[in-house]
Amino acid sequence: MPRFKKRLKLILSGLLVTTIAAVMLVLLPFGVEISTTGFLAVRLSSSVVLAAPGWESPTSSTGNGWTNPDNAWDESTTSYALYDVDPVSWSPWLELHIAEIQCDKVQVFVGLEKDGVNIDSMELDAYYDGSYNNIYTGVVTIDTWQEYSIPAGEKAVTAIQARFYNNHGAQSWEVYFYEADLWEVEAIPEIANTPGSYNYLVVDVSSTTQTAINYFQVENIGDVMVDVTIQGIDFSGGDDTWILSDTATPGENIAGLVAGLDDADDTFDTVVKKTPTYNTLIDDLDISLTQDWGLKIYMPTTVPGYDGQVMTSEITLVCSASY
Repeated sequence: MPRFKKRLKLILSGLLVTTIAAVMLVLLPFGVEISTTGFLAVRLSSSVVLAAPGWESPTSSTGNGWTNPDNAWDESTTSYALYDVDPVSWSPWLELHIAEIQCDKVQVFVGLEKDGVNIDSMELDAYYDGSYNNIYTGVVTIDTWQEYSIPAGEKAVTAIQARFYNNHGAQSWEVYFYEADLWEVEAIPEIANTPGSYNYLVVDVSSTTQTAINYFQVENIGDVMVDVTIQGIDFSGGDDTWILSDTATPGENIAGLVAGLDDADDTFDTVVKKTPTYNTLIDDLDISLTQDWGLKIYMPTTVPGYDGQVMTSEITLVCSASY
C-alpha cells in the first residue's frame, strides 16, 4: 500500500530534531558514564508513516445463493455475480469481506436484466461497531459506478452487503453485481513512549549494559493498529564518531544497540540499525494497547583518542498502520 511522509522541524530542550508530523515526539537522554570523565547519551524520538487514501477491493465473499460471488470483487466490470430474483421478493444478501480499514464511503457497479425496471430497490449495508448498518436504501443506479457515503462518517469497516427487490408480481429478474470498492481514508497512526529518561551507571569499554526489559513502554494512542520499527544513527561528540553497527558487533570506535520486548522470552533480540531495511520492534499493536521494552548497549572494544566528551546517538521509533 502506498505510504507518504510529512516532515516537520521541532526544537525541544535546545535540540533540533527532524521528525514526522502528527506524532508525539519523545526524547530519552541516556546518561552513561564511560569513565569518571565521560558520558554516552542516546536520545529517542518517534515518527509516523501515513497510509494514503484510496479505493480498496474486498478480499472474500459469502454468496448465500448468488452465482460466482467472487466476481463482485475481481476488479473487473466485465464479470459479475448473478442472482435471479423471484417475483415480489428480496434477493439474498451478497456479502463482501475485507480486512478492517477506516472507511467513509462505498462504491458499487451494478447491472440489471433488460434494464430491470422491476428491480426497484437496493439495500446496501456496511459492517462496523459489531453489526451491519444500513448506508443506502433506494433505487438502483445501473451500468456505472455509484458512490454511497456512510452516514455515521468514518468507521472501521470489515464487510459490506447488498440485496435487491423485485416488485414484479409474476416474473423473476436477474441482477448483475459487477464490482464493489471501499474507500480507505488516511489512517493516522500515533504512538507515545514513556518514561522520558534513564541514566546508566559506570560503563567500561568492551562491556555491555542494559535497562530492565520492561523499563520503557510504547502506547498506541492513534486510531489504527500499528507496526513499530526501530532505527538509530552513529554516536558523535567533539571530533569523535563511534559507528553504530548494523549487526550490534562492537569494535574499535564501533558500538551496538539491541532492543528487546517484555514478552514470552524477555530477550534483547532486535538490532537497532542505522541503514534500511530497519528491524521491526513491535507487530500489530492494537489501539490503546501498550508494549514494554528495553535497550542494551554494546560498548566499543577500544576508543582511541576519547577524552571524556559526550557521545550521542538518536533512536527513532517509526509507526505505520498495520494491515
